[in-house]
Amino acid sequence: MRHAATAYLFSLALTGTAAAQMDAATTERLSRQALAEQLGTMSVTTMPQFQEGQLWSCPVDYVVLSRDWSYRQGGFITVNGGFGIVRVNKALGGFLKVIVNDIDPRTMTFTPSRPASAYIVTGNLSTNRGDIIDVGPSDVPGGIFVMLQAEPTLRLIADGFVNNKMVIAFARQQGGVDVKVPIETSVEDTTSGGLQRKRSPKAGLEFSECVQQLIKNMM
Repeated sequence: MRHAATAYLFSLALTGTAAAQMDAATTERLSRQALAEQLGTMSVTTMPQFQEGQLWSCPVDYVVLSRDWSYRQGGFITVNGGFGIVRVNKALGGFLKVIVNDIDPRTMTFTPSRPASAYIVTGNLSTNRGDIIDVGPSDVPGGIFVMLQAEPTLRLIADGFVNNKMVIAFARQQGGVDVKVPIETSVEDTTSGGLQRKRSPKAGLEFSECVQQLIKNMM
């Protein structure tokens, strides 16, 4: 999905006809207001992946609407992607996918903006350079894919579910300031135009079960 969050994130009160009758300033003001009301985690879901009938990966997908105060003076952005544990030959590895899109409130268009680096933060712990195995572009415009050591990645994810908070951090340029995006791991879905969040432990429980099975299959 090129803009996975587009239809899902926003159900603006403006219809095409209503927007056409407003001047540009009013349209932008109402768009900004609608976006501001929906800031935060939109969804966190787990969906095990299989390869040739064998459990292969335990990914956790996330969608967040946030603001970038480091590079865009508080501009609205969508940050989505996934993190998790994957089987690599006869070993386990961790991974992080971060897809960033800048939002133009005047037109509600999304512009992909691939990060230069990305990592996971939970509490006082984070993945660091020593944990990175490989970095490359994701299969979606505006995305980066980072392969990580299974440890501490698995511990960071587990702590994130226990504490209902993880942080995805990324820089838009090498050596640049990090943009930190909090994720509420208990948010299963968002309804009512992005204003009501359904919370449950489902994603955490399913991730735990998936990893246990993945490890069991490798024994």
